[in-house]
Amino acid sequence: SKGYCVGGKRFVPVDLLDVAGLVEGASEGKGLGNQFLSDLTSADALIHIVDISGETDAEGKETKGYNPINDVKMLENELDFWYLGILSKVWKTFAKTVQTAKKEFAQSIATQFSGLKVKEEDVKQVVLKLGYNSEKPAEWTEEQLKNFAHELRHISKPMIIAANKIDMSSSQENLRKLKEAYPELIIIPCSADSELALREAHNAGLINYVPGENKFEIIGKVNDKQKTALENIQKNVLDIYGSTG
Repeated sequence: SKGYCVGGKRFVPVDLLDVAGLVEGASEGKGLGNQFLSDLTSADALIHIVDISGETDAEGKETKGYNPINDVKMLENELDFWYLGILSKVWKTFAKTVQTAKKEFAQSIATQFSGLKVKEEDVKQVVLKLGYNSEKPAEWTEEQLKNFAHELRHISKPMIIAANKIDMSSSQENLRKLKEAYPELIIIPCSADSELALREAHNAGLINYVPGENKFEIIGKVNDKQKTALENIQKNVLDIYGSTG
């Protein structure tokens, strides 16, 4: 695909891979864990779709009052354990080799993690941020290794949280709590239903709408029900968040 242009703006295509569902314990091979993590190795970045309304539980079942922070916490932990597991398997031998053979730490780690698209510059940035002694990795504690795995994962597999169903009544408060709990994460308020409705209305010639914009223009004949629905999208989503996400 070469993308497309709307109103002078070019939309550039990317390859999206919808991976197998993740369950707690995936890093230990539970559920489809091994398949899920295998699918992630070639990814440049991750998008974690969360039902910010709290109307879907950890198993994907409809509910009320579920805390979406639980989903983010679970995924963050599993991805950290994934990186930590890969590191731990080779760490003792690797750390000893780096020290005795005086090998360059960042280059050695990048080589070890090449399949995960970890770059030498990523490693250098993590070491600089944490202030660890990369010349003596054999002296690192378990806690230091865990912190290193966490930071390396964040920089080499950057993740966006897509906080979907932002148009629901409970969503604003849940979004506030999630941002408070994870200030370091990029969290994008989204409304897939609103985006779908706007695109369908645009394709039907009822409105002029450029995906990602914070407004639209009614150009066709809409009935009262359609007008109310469109006004609600403008008021409850676009005016508050600047786009459908």
